[in-house]
Amino acid sequence: MPTTNAETYFARSVKAFQKDDLDKSLKLNNQAIDADPQFVEAYFFRGTLYIELALFEAAVGDFDKALKLGWKNEDLFLQRAHAYFSLESYKKAIADCSKVIKLNPSNAESYHLRGSAYNAIDNHLKALEDLTKAITLNPNNYLYFLSRASVYMIDNQIQNGLADLNKVIEMEPDLALAYYSRGRIYEDLGEEAKAEADFQTAEELGFDIDDFEEGLLDDDDDWDDDEDWDDDDWDDAEWEEEDDKK
Repeated sequence: MPTTNAETYFARSVKAFQKDDLDKSLKLNNQAIDADPQFVEAYFFRGTLYIELALFEAAVGDFDKALKLGWKNEDLFLQRAHAYFSLESYKKAIADCSKVIKLNPSNAESYHLRGSAYNAIDNHLKALEDLTKAITLNPNNYLYFLSRASVYMIDNQIQNGLADLNKVIEMEPDLALAYYSRGRIYEDLGEEAKAEADFQTAEELGFDIDDFEEGLLDDDDDWDDDEDWDDDDWDDAEWEEEDDKK
């Protein structure tokens, strides 16, 4: 079959993306959609481009459009969950991750992201359950251990957090944040020499402790969502009919 203009633009957009030319990729993808406004794959791909460009609201809009056109799969829901998470719409991120898990219970990243979202709304029990599941499915991803260590520290499970950070450092010995975080644990345990050694290593790796801690103080921990909800509802929810929302 002959290639359409839309398909040509889209193929060129993908090639530009593979070369890390995001602006060119976006321009070509826009041309693909202009040539064929029903080109569902182009909406999905542009949504992923918007995430790379930190244009998260635009990304959600394109994923919604792809859903309206019938593109329902785990990749779309996971990508939209990432966009929602970046927008601090944690409940919506949890809902999309749950949809991914229904489609593919072995998708480790969906558990990781949902666990991180639960942590953001202070549901540490569910966060730990999901992060542990992510690690079970993919024990080679240091980010999963790092995320779980953070929850353990918040939940005052110091030894568990220390064990996870030791694992992170074993896997990624140049990760400055891991040394800083472990240093904080050693500080809490009264092991000052070990804490200072880890803080020094973090700084030698380029970690600015003062700036980081100042940022923590400035963080607004509030999350804005007016709806009442029950955490368990997300896991048992029926598929939402996206078209009804348009």
